[in-house]
Amino acid sequence: MSIRMYRLTVVVLACVTCAMVVPGATDDQDASELSIFLTRRYAETYLELAEVQLELRLNANRKSPGMYPKREIDRSRMNVVVAKEQLRLVTVPEGDAILLHAKHAQEQAIVADADYQRVLKANANLAGKRTSGPLPGCQA
Repeated sequence: MSIRMYRLTVVVLACVTCAMVVPGATDDQDASELSIFLTRRYAETYLELAEVQLELRLNANRKSPGMYPKREIDRSRMNVVVAKEQLRLVTVPEGDAILLHAKHAQEQAIVADADYQRVLKANANLAGKRTSGPLPGCQA
């Protein structure tokens, strides 16, 4: 999918979502059903966009290796995982938001650790001796 198609998808999905808000919902049940529908549609759209963003980055790296660093690809993958979890929680009655936050934090920790290990390896290459532990000047 091209960048132009990606942008068009964002605009169309935003317009469709806005068009769903009908001012005729007067009682609480209609408003509640509309809110549930919009929340689910938002989660679906967020997942679609996260998948498109990941696919665009993977395609760009296939055409031009290294265009996006590994950490950006990892973050895009994390966004897809989080979006899937959000959609799952929306479909489960009274979804457990704590699980979503825990999963998101876990994915962020994995990406941060990978970034840290790359920095350590780069530092070791520069210094020629350090392979683990905190960077000089940083407190553990």
